[in-house]
Amino acid sequence: MAAEKSPVAGSVNAFLKVSVALLLLGAAGVGYYHSAQLARRAEAEARSSQTQSQEERSAAEKAAIQDRYQTCVNVAELAYSSNWALNCKKLAEKQIERRSDCLAGGLLRKELCENLHPLPTGENCSLPRPIGSDLDHERKRAREMCLRESQTGLQ
Repeated sequence: MAAEKSPVAGSVNAFLKVSVALLLLGAAGVGYYHSAQLARRAEAEARSSQTQSQEERSAAEKAAIQDRYQTCVNVAELAYSSNWALNCKKLAEKQIERRSDCLAGGLLRKELCENLHPLPTGENCSLPRPIGSDLDHERKRAREMCLRESQTGLQ
C-alpha cells in the first residue's frame, strides 16, 4: 500500500510549485523587457549607421522585429503553461479535499472514495472543458497580439 501525502504536505508542495511557476513567469517578463530594449537599441544603431547599406539596415530591423516577436510568443507560452499548471494544482487540491471528506464520512470504503475522487496525474493533467478552453483562447489572443505588433513593426 502506497503512503498518501497529508493534505498539508500537498498544500505546501502545491504552494512551492505555484511559487516557482510565478517566479519563472516574472523572470520571463524581465527577459522580454531586456530583449525588447536590446532590439530597440539594435534598430537605433541600424538607423544611425551611415556606412550600412539600406539592405543591411532593413535586414537588421527585420531581425530585431523577429526577435521581439519570438520573445513575445515565448512569454505567451510560458504564461499558458504556468496557468495550466496552476489550475491543475487547484483541481488536485479540491480532489484531495473531497477525498478526505469522503473518508471522514466513514460511509464508503477507502477504495471507493479514491475511485470517486481521483487525483490528476502526470504533467499533462486534463482540465474541465471551460477552463481549458479559456486558457487556450487566452493563449491564442496573446499570440495574435504578438503577430499584430510584429506586423506593425514591418510596415
